[in-house]
Amino acid sequence: MTGPRAARRASVPAPPDRARYLILTLLAVAAGCVDAVSFLGLEQVLTAAMTGNTVLLGLALGQAEVQAALRSTVALLGFFAGTLLGVSIVERSRGRLWSPATAIALAIELALLVALAITWHLADGHRWIDDRFVLIAAAGLAMGLQSAVAHRAGVAGIATTYVTGTLTTLAARLVGALRKRGPRDARVEETTPAWLPAVVWLAYGFGAVVAGATYRWWSSLALVLGIDGDVRWSFAALAVAAAIVAIVALTVASKWCFRKPAT
Repeated sequence: MTGPRAARRASVPAPPDRARYLILTLLAVAAGCVDAVSFLGLEQVLTAAMTGNTVLLGLALGQAEVQAALRSTVALLGFFAGTLLGVSIVERSRGRLWSPATAIALAIELALLVALAITWHLADGHRWIDDRFVLIAAAGLAMGLQSAVAHRAGVAGIATTYVTGTLTTLAARLVGALRKRGPRDARVEETTPAWLPAVVWLAYGFGAVVAGATYRWWSSLALVLGIDGDVRWSFAALAVAAAIVAIVALTVASKWCFRKPAT
């Protein structure tokens, strides 16, 4: 069909993909939680927010703190390796978020988080290798994988493992809404609802709140819930992050399984 009617039909924007926005929000909660757990439990290293971790690395180098520099370096390398692995997996989806490739990447992230929680719980600190470096590497790998998945979501200006760009997008959308004029990023406006940057930013912060509250109150909460006192706070917090990633992975898999056939 050609003519004005077809042109009007082509200009109608696609309906919002609420499931896509939901998984980005959930992944941001998981990333904030893992980042906070790493900072509190692994001697002030960040495994998701590489901007902040780069600053920590620079501070450690400037102050000649070798161990701190090594921790930040391991986190950076782990994150980069996870991103490389994640991109190599999700690229097989040919641009689709709802695909087996994306579900596999999330499943690997989930496996890493589970292994991280268990290893941290069982580590006794007397092995020939410092357990912290293994834990940092695993957390960095998991967050790198998540970054690749978030990038595959194709929502411009939104990331789940850091919020600097997300806050920039939020500010740009607010200014654009207030002025209702001036230059705009068409791709951002097409793919990113005005409210999403704020929600993802808050979700990332909420994940950190969960980790901080667990760190502070876990002994009392475990007593109330009747949980074995030997279970560490880090295991509980990482279990929350792992559960969220599992929900996202199942959502992606179900969306692919029940997708509408192409016409």
